[in-house]
Amino acid sequence: MSTSSTGNFSSDNQFGRDYFQKPSTYKKFSDTDRAVAGLSNYYYGLYCLITGYFPKNTKQPAKVLEIGCGYSGLINHFLSAGYKYTGLDISSFIIGEIQQKYPDIKFIQHDIQQTLPFNSRFSLVVGMEVLEHIPNPLTALKNL
Repeated sequence: MSTSSTGNFSSDNQFGRDYFQKPSTYKKFSDTDRAVAGLSNYYYGLYCLITGYFPKNTKQPAKVLEIGCGYSGLINHFLSAGYKYTGLDISSFIIGEIQQKYPDIKFIQHDIQQTLPFNSRFSLVVGMEVLEHIPNPLTALKNL
């Protein structure tokens, strides 16, 4: 078993990097819309918490990058408030699924431990329940 700088991550951890790249991880959620809807109060609370610390610029929409977006329970809250949203996830399966649901939104399949594949600036970067699954979270944060 190998460990990283976090001290508790192992390459054979069931929720490690490989777990989130397998389509079978997500296929067990037969109704993702219902699952996300069931957590709507949770996601709305997170959205309020996040945006409460972030003064909104009324001249132009704020640009939000969500790392580890998955099926994103936050996206609808950001979009309905006028934010420009970009989602990033390590799973190409998830990116394909969510891109079908939101065809006009930019989603990128990428491992955040690698240098970002674009040179955009964002007003806000959000990552909910992501860093604990990354072997080198400091590297990931430096890449942002």
